[in-house]
Amino acid sequence: MSKKFQWAVLIVGLIAFFILQRWLVNAVDQLIMDAVNHLDQVVAGFAQGWANG
Repeated sequence: MSKKFQWAVLIVGLIAFFILQRWLVNAVDQLIMDAVNHLDQVVAGFAQGWANG
């Protein structure tokens, strides 16, 4: 493997890593938001049922 090829692979790998990292962070944020919303609904439903029950 030539040095130029190694540098090209390194640069492409870094770019792909940054793109994937940004996408992963967004995906994880979305998952956390969904989980929090779901938990809020569960807690609210439980509290309402407990107050009524």
